[in-house]
Amino acid sequence: MRLLLLAIACLSTLGAAMAQEFKDEATFTVDASKYDRFHLYNRRGAVTVKAANGNTATLKVNRRLKAKTKERLEEAKAQMYMDKMEKDGDIVFFIQHPKLKLKFGDDGFAWYSSEDENGWGWNSDDERIEAEYTITLEIPANTDLTVTTHEHPLKVSGMQGDLIARNHHGGVLVEGQGGSADVHSHHKDIEIFYTKNPTRECSYDTHHGDIRVHYPANLSADATMYSYHGEFFTEFDWNVQPMTVSTESREKGKGTKYMISGKSGTNVRIGRGGPVQHFKSHHGDIYLLKN
Repeated sequence: MRLLLLAIACLSTLGAAMAQEFKDEATFTVDASKYDRFHLYNRRGAVTVKAANGNTATLKVNRRLKAKTKERLEEAKAQMYMDKMEKDGDIVFFIQHPKLKLKFGDDGFAWYSSEDENGWGWNSDDERIEAEYTITLEIPANTDLTVTTHEHPLKVSGMQGDLIARNHHGGVLVEGQGGSADVHSHHKDIEIFYTKNPTRECSYDTHHGDIRVHYPANLSADATMYSYHGEFFTEFDWNVQPMTVSTESREKGKGTKYMISGKSGTNVRIGRGGPVQHFKSHHGDIYLLKN
C-alpha cells in the first residue's frame, strides 16, 4: 500500500512538472535612415547587435514560451510577442505583455513597469508563463541606438553612432565602438573597446561588476571614477584634478555652505583633457586601458 501511494505521488509530481513549450521565429525589417534613433527593449533573453551596411535594420526574434497547460500557452502566444511603434521620430521595438507596460521618461528612455508584484508572469505558479526572446539585430553602423535586456548577455559590435546599452542580471560587451556610449549593468561586468576616442561625455555604471574601457593610445579626456569597495587601474599617464565642490545657500544672512563629497569620486586628467568619462561601481574595480 505504501509503495502504491508512493508511485501515485511520483506520478502526480511528474504530471505537475510537465509543461507545454512553444518556439517560433519572427523577422522585422525597417529603413533605419527614416528615424532619429532605433530603440530595442527586450526583457528576458540574450541580445546581439551587429553593424551592417546600407540603410536596412533586420531584427530576428526567437521566442520561447513555456506554460503548465495548453490553454495557458495558447493565451501567452496571443498576448506576449515582439511589437513595434513610432514615437517622436524614433522607431521602438518592445515586448507586448499583459502585465508589463513600456513607459517613457522625460529623457526619452523607457522601462517596463509591472502592474502587479509578480511582474513577468501570471498570479500563481500554476498560471505562470516562462518567456524568453533571443534577439539578433543587424543595423546600419551610423545609427543612434538604445538597446536593453534584463537577463542574459548583451553584445554590441561595430556601431559608430551614439549608444545607450542597459542590462541588469547580465553583462554588457561593446566592441568596435566609434560613437559616444552610455552603458549600464547591475550584477555583471561592463567592457568596451573604442575604435576612436569619444568626442562627447560618456558614462559607465555597474553595481556588482568591474568596468573595463579600452581606448586608443592617444586618449585625451577627463575622468571621474567612483567605487565604494573597488580600486582604479590605468595604462595612461594621468594627473589628479581638484575634487568637486558644491554650494548650498543657507538662510538669509547666514552665507553659503561649501561641501566636498566623497561620492564625487576621484577626478583625473589624461593627456590634454577632454570629454568627461564617468565611471561608477560599488563593489567592482575600474580599468582605463589602451587598445
